[in-house]
Amino acid sequence: MKHSADNTVDARPGKDAALTIVSANYLSHAVTLCDSFKHFHPDKDFIIALVDDVSDEVLEMFPCAGRIVKITDFAIPDFSRMAYRYSVIELNTAVKPYILGRLFESALYGKIIYLDPDIELFHPLDAAYSALDAHSIALTPHITKPYFDGKSPGDHAILLSGAYNLGFLGIKDCASARNLLDWWKEKLFVDCVSDTGNGYFVDQRWLDLAPCFCPDHKIIFDDGYNVAYWNLHERRLSHIDGAWRANDVPLVFFHYSGYSPYLPWQLSRHQNRFHPEDSPELEALTLGYREKLLGNGYLFCSKLPYAFATLSNGTRLPMRIVRDIMQWAARNRVETPDPVDEPDAFCRFLMSRGVAPDFPDSILAFHFLLRARKDLLDVFPNALSHGNDPGFREWLALEGASGEQLVDLLAFEENETPYDYVQDAFDRLRRAQRSDVFDYFKGFWADDGLFDEFAEWFSTYGQEEMGFTKEHTEAFKGTRGNVTRIFSLYFSHWDIQAQHGNIAAPGGLVSFTAWLRRNRGSLKLSHEDISLFLEYARENASLMRKIVFLYHYAGPSTDRSTCPNLYDAARRCRELQLEDFTREITAWLANEEAMAPIDHHAAHFDSDAGTLDNPRACVIPEMTPEYNHDFMRSCRGAIDPADGAIKVNFAGYLNAPTGMGECSRSLLRTLFQPDIRLRAMTIPTRHTMPAPPPDNPFVFGWPQGYADVSLTVANADATDPANRFLPGVHRAKRNIGYWMWETAVLPRGMAKSHAFYDEIWTASSHSASAIEKATGKATAVVPIPLDFEALARARANRARFGLPERSTLFGFLFDPNSVLERKNIRAVIRAFLSSLRPDDDCLLVLKANGAARGNLEYETLRTMANDRVLFTECVLSREDTYDFLKSLDVYVSLHRSEGFGLTCAESMALGLPVIATGYSGNLDFMDSTNSILVPAEIIETDRAYGPYPAGTVWGDPDIAAAGAGMRALLNSDKRKSLGSAARQSIFQTLNPDRIANLVRSNLRSNLS
Repeated sequence: MKHSADNTVDARPGKDAALTIVSANYLSHAVTLCDSFKHFHPDKDFIIALVDDVSDEVLEMFPCAGRIVKITDFAIPDFSRMAYRYSVIELNTAVKPYILGRLFESALYGKIIYLDPDIELFHPLDAAYSALDAHSIALTPHITKPYFDGKSPGDHAILLSGAYNLGFLGIKDCASARNLLDWWKEKLFVDCVSDTGNGYFVDQRWLDLAPCFCPDHKIIFDDGYNVAYWNLHERRLSHIDGAWRANDVPLVFFHYSGYSPYLPWQLSRHQNRFHPEDSPELEALTLGYREKLLGNGYLFCSKLPYAFATLSNGTRLPMRIVRDIMQWAARNRVETPDPVDEPDAFCRFLMSRGVAPDFPDSILAFHFLLRARKDLLDVFPNALSHGNDPGFREWLALEGASGEQLVDLLAFEENETPYDYVQDAFDRLRRAQRSDVFDYFKGFWADDGLFDEFAEWFSTYGQEEMGFTKEHTEAFKGTRGNVTRIFSLYFSHWDIQAQHGNIAAPGGLVSFTAWLRRNRGSLKLSHEDISLFLEYARENASLMRKIVFLYHYAGPSTDRSTCPNLYDAARRCRELQLEDFTREITAWLANEEAMAPIDHHAAHFDSDAGTLDNPRACVIPEMTPEYNHDFMRSCRGAIDPADGAIKVNFAGYLNAPTGMGECSRSLLRTLFQPDIRLRAMTIPTRHTMPAPPPDNPFVFGWPQGYADVSLTVANADATDPANRFLPGVHRAKRNIGYWMWETAVLPRGMAKSHAFYDEIWTASSHSASAIEKATGKATAVVPIPLDFEALARARANRARFGLPERSTLFGFLFDPNSVLERKNIRAVIRAFLSSLRPDDDCLLVLKANGAARGNLEYETLRTMANDRVLFTECVLSREDTYDFLKSLDVYVSLHRSEGFGLTCAESMALGLPVIATGYSGNLDFMDSTNSILVPAEIIETDRAYGPYPAGTVWGDPDIAAAGAGMRALLNSDKRKSLGSAARQSIFQTLNPDRIANLVRSNLRSNLS
């Protein structure tokens, strides 16, 4: 078996090169460095990466023998946002591993030496290049001897800044270095900050770990390398026979870190130990360097503006404030407009209210200015939470706006615009005492027609009578579906319920909605979503109490007091602080048809049917004798159905737009059979399809008492939260868990979840093998049945999805929040680009189920988009997804491992030819007669990917074979023939009737 990160791989062949990275103000430094490098290495390439936007006319003023490459040519993931979450220095260091990686990907270079621009060479770097013959990376330490003089910097400063100075880095294109670069990219995507108090110092501190990660590293202790203010205490400079030396060895390069030609008497602004006038050698060295900088245009370029400080709409930005805002947004997963593509929207975002954490009336830019300026906060303490604080506004007008570069941004403040249109609308209606409106539209929450009529009122009479704008109407219409989503979020997390308490009580509701507002960025909610939920909760107080009574988590499911029922209603009301409403709850339960008497009995008596023989024990004290009599008679009749039907409790992610959601819905359809008495529950999840707010308490359904079998569709790692939510009465005589697992080994920590179940079902023999080995429990293969009726209704509609009409379209669909390494989308792109030519008139379409902004792996994929590789980001209904698939010509999945391969199966059912990895769960329904299977080498991962630990075994599909398959399917007759065979075979293999019979057989075998 091959290891996925084989460090014995030799370096790729390629030229030697050197690299430096600058913004425009350091162009003279870069040219000076380039001149000195090319003097000793005329045959090696020198690359200047320009992290800025400078006109060609300006660049022509800096002639040099190197090659200047603009940062946009390196296709750095999400660079337009990265540029604004870093200072100039932070950004120039953050891009380093990305640029090195791109240069290696070009296959032009085998070894690259990175040098800071404020370096000058005095001797060839031959020893460094030679060191890379046997080593993956080369580093130079800041110091090799301690300081004893108490001056700056001291040993502690070196600890804070890093053991190695990354003004120099040698690296070659080999597996060990590529792995290091990939890790370094992840770290510098957000964490390339200068924050020594928290252990960060740009890119440099991270590489203190490099020797641990790269055993084949080289630390260069040559006294002539990277001589600078930090090590002059141990290196004596001399100039002998026209050559510079350090401690009697050739001075290879000097690093003028912190030196300014404007202050020639100062060696560096970062130290106080050495002064040029104290050393003739140091003075000669620095004055010589100064003359070269001035000769290379320093006076001009040092005044060049930083391009990113001014947006394309002409707005000059307060970069320190913007940097802090974008850092906060990235760390809290708050989506922001793109500063490059959406400059006006970005400015409005910076000047918006309702975004600053915990301060809804604060303007974002002002809030972060005050957080950075304690002196201002001391003078204007109220301004942190109130954007219109008079004193702060006066200071802005007099000096603050100009001093903090806020003048241009102020034009984007919308003083009359509410940050929450829904709250504003309902507040206006209440202030105007419009009870007529509330009365007429009462119940609009769950009535589609009445809701639409209310939305129409917003845009007509609401505008005329209440001053509503189109934004009020759009916000109102756009938030309704998220009320149920917020319910799902609350009830899917027992810890959230424990933290905030009962949301049917005012205190719990206020606490929960405040938490929602603080975390709305990561939750993908707006203020309007939260306000409409709040309106719903207040308007439907009685319904809220019933929903909370049914589903609120109050303890483990083995404690019957936590399973709501008529017997224990008073106790549960006390537990949930609903004791004032016990009579209301009890009266409702006594007459609620969705919870039958047998359900109450099973919940209270822990499914002990023998208690029915003791009528006195079964009496409900609060109920009349007549009610108790009818109650008992109903219970006895429900224990053993006369028709011999199997009583099944089903639970799954019925409202989730995910693979497990589709699996839940598909399996549920197989249970609608005459001999199955079924109750279904929806397991809530934060990823929920839009739905109207609930109009009855049983928003998630309810199980039946004394069921024969329970079937719970929830993966091993979701078993515990699912069982915390499901009422105890969901459990039956036999309990089955339906799990999906993608790789050959189920991790031991997940396998422990089997204790909840008597048997496990899964979708493929591949998954069954992994689960059975890990749990030792019987595991049945029950494939996911396809909805052939819905598939038959699918119609290709390229125009609707913005796809070209005539080109041959290869495609793949994926969830951007899944583990993308397992999906292996890069392999699909590589196979397509390497095998198909631009004149083949074909495109690759990658459809993401939404987006994952700020996710490095996803953003890296997006950089691979071009005129032949199209990305589309949208959430579609299942029916629309089928139409999208039908619009493709070929479906391609080069997965590393799949538990089943649902989209492959659905594509085959639609008559599409499918190219897929010949490994894992899809082999249960794919073979060489109905698909093109790509051979895969089985490899072992060297690191964890999401839930898949290091050492995971999965496939590495053959890119060339996949490309050959794509090329073969350019032939339309071949596509038609293979697609027809795929459709015929899948109708046999995944026929719902066949799987329904299998389900029925498995259920009955559980009862025998």
